[in-house]
Amino acid sequence: MEELTAHPHDSIIRLEQADLDQILETAERIAAQDIPTVLNYLDSLNRVGQTTWFAMAHIMYLLSMRWDADKYGEFYETMAIKYGKSAETTRRMVEIWRWVIVEPKHSKKRLAMILSKPPSGLWYVKSASKEGQLGEEEWKRIERAPNKQELRQIMLDVRGEYRRGKDALKIMIEEDGILKARKGNKAYAYVGRLNVEMEDPVVVEAIERIINSSGVFRR
Repeated sequence: MEELTAHPHDSIIRLEQADLDQILETAERIAAQDIPTVLNYLDSLNRVGQTTWFAMAHIMYLLSMRWDADKYGEFYETMAIKYGKSAETTRRMVEIWRWVIVEPKHSKKRLAMILSKPPSGLWYVKSASKEGQLGEEEWKRIERAPNKQELRQIMLDVRGEYRRGKDALKIMIEEDGILKARKGNKAYAYVGRLNVEMEDPVVVEAIERIINSSGVFRR
């Protein structure tokens, strides 16, 4: 899967020796064939990598909608333990699927085009889509975007530029809503707390707006 979203807390996926042997044996067998066959195989691997991320994102999104936390524990924490992906990586997969794929209600043609984009590029799109900032013209540009950099540029045009330098202010929110901030390599300082326990939709939307528009990242 492309780096979506690769997070520093993602665990290493350990391969069993039998799996490794099979992968290497298959690769060597394919590489020894004629060039067109090898190129076709590489193309199929590339397609599998692209379809894997959106299959996982789709399943994670649907699973999160019917998750029984009382029975199985907190969704993102359980996924982190089960699959070695940090809670933030899974959260991004779910949010991309909801706000970039499901909520806009795309045509099948546009959906196919969007799902061909790198997931880390679609992460740039998520906040603008969630906040209703994308009209037909913006979606057409997204549909035509050839790479991650172009998707980022479209979002900069829509939302304005947000720069991160080595001394930029970094704001983090804990699971319980506590906000901390720091500059450079200094220790985080307590800022305050957002009332994340509130289920009032206005409060939930306000908190999401604060997080998304301020460059706050979740721990």
